Amino acid sequence: MIGILNEFFRAQWGLLTRGDRRWGAILLALIIAVGIALRFTNLDGKVVWIDEVHSFMRVGGYGKTALTEQLEQTVAATDTRPAHVMLLSDLLQFQRPPEDQNPLAGMGRTIKALATDNPQHPPVYYLAARLMVSIFGPAIATLRGTAAIFGVALIPAMGWLAWVLWRSPSISVVTMAVTAVSPFQIAYAQEAREYSLLGVMLVVTTGLLLRAMDGTRRGWWIYGGGIAVGLYTHLLMGYGIVAHGVMVLTLAGWRSPIARKFGLAIAGALGAFIPWMVAYLVYFRGIGWIGRDLGLIGLLRRWAIAWTLPIFDLQTLYNDQIFDVAAIQDLTDLGWGWGLVVMCGGLWIWCFWRLWKGSRRSAWVVTALGLVPFLMLALPDLVDSGQRSTVGRFLMPVVLAMQLAMGYALTPTPPLKRGAGGDPRTALALVLVIMLGIGSTVWQGRSPTGWNKYTSYYDPAVAEILVESDRPLIITGAEKSGRLMSIAHYLNVKKSPVDPTVLLAAKPAVPSLPKDTVQEFQTIYLYRPYSELINGLQAQGWQLQTINAPGQLIRLGLPGNDS
Repeated sequence: MIGILNEFFRAQWGLLTRGDRRWGAILLALIIAVGIALRFTNLDGKVVWIDEVHSFMRVGGYGKTALTEQLEQTVAATDTRPAHVMLLSDLLQFQRPPEDQNPLAGMGRTIKALATDNPQHPPVYYLAARLMVSIFGPAIATLRGTAAIFGVALIPAMGWLAWVLWRSPSISVVTMAVTAVSPFQIAYAQEAREYSLLGVMLVVTTGLLLRAMDGTRRGWWIYGGGIAVGLYTHLLMGYGIVAHGVMVLTLAGWRSPIARKFGLAIAGALGAFIPWMVAYLVYFRGIGWIGRDLGLIGLLRRWAIAWTLPIFDLQTLYNDQIFDVAAIQDLTDLGWGWGLVVMCGGLWIWCFWRLWKGSRRSAWVVTALGLVPFLMLALPDLVDSGQRSTVGRFLMPVVLAMQLAMGYALTPTPPLKRGAGGDPRTALALVLVIMLGIGSTVWQGRSPTGWNKYTSYYDPAVAEILVESDRPLIITGAEKSGRLMSIAHYLNVKKSPVDPTVLLAAKPAVPSLPKDTVQEFQTIYLYRPYSELINGLQAQGWQLQTINAPGQLIRLGLPGNDS
């Protein structure tokens, strides 16, 4: 690594002394090493948000729908108290694979849970995580560590794609550096989901496509195999396929032999994906929240925030959530944070301007990789309402394209002196991007939550309230058991001495709470309650006091009793 980086400084910054070049190479190597280390730092520190809870379930072989039905049947078959009352920690049994399973049997259960309960998430990442669990145990760090390994693999993958595009070791090194310290990539490298692997597959298949277009028939077979693996990683790979099609049509034309070979490679990949597509068509139940209408102003605000993600974690500046996919309107006023948004927007305009001043072939590839998936997300949002184009993980190909453009534009030109043909502003911009990325990631790493925790953003605050409560009882619907698992993980990691009691109700039923319950448990909370539960308990004479509105935590009290 040091040798490659030293060559970078020799080629690009020729007026520097040999010793200075070597120190510069060591510095960039350290920056990349810091980015790698940040992916493995404090892996279990942030809240396990609801999507990660579902990841734990499926790796363990449990389906969300099947588990909810099982709990609801248990509730319906017993009296209100105490048969279906459990400790919060008891729910974590559904986050671990059964101990008597061998790895192959466990992988079969994982595939079944995904195919029948969550087919929009194909199995490659989850099988890798299941293998890791069989080796290292079902810890949070194990499942997130699987994503972190793929997050590390993305760094050299981006360097390789930059090399394929520009044949420049300098651009490859800078691209790796900006990818290594990107808060966006670090966030998804620490999330127990498949998005870091998706990033790797998008980058690798794009490079394989370019190699195949310049190479032999064997290259097309390898490309088709990569696309098949990508499809079994995430369905968003389909957007990558369309982007690749645009690259082929633009660079080679639709009547060319290359277009025919591309079509055959994609047909083969889609053929290999048919088994999972059948499961998707049979079992997919839809995703309701992505259709919430933000309006044009809301979309523009979210898009503006999104272009800061590869450079700076804007959430670092605010205590409250800066965007909320569960609500129609974001409530946090960014204030002077808009200055950073404008600065990042200006940087992207400059980066793509420099990109298009260079090789048009590379510019078309990078632009298609980012713009085509974005338009495929944004146009349905504009025409039929929705927020698809504002969800960070869906923007993975867009961010990758932005980082490639940044790697090209921020590579300093020799000899780093304005009068001799160089421009020190490029190097200063690179230093600023690296400092902002590392600084905001380290600072945000101190928080138990983050922008990519979405609807679980306030769960740590809810958990802290429970810790401070005297013998708490939590009442919620059985369908919210996954939400409770998020809090159970948090308390387990913090080694909390408090293990709240949970009373699960079967929606829309309302449990009858004896008046002595308030003395037995001292503090009683409703967590994310359904409307029938709220109305029914009020009819029984209970008072409701909202304790944490965004976390949907409500305290119960008897009439005339503040406790």
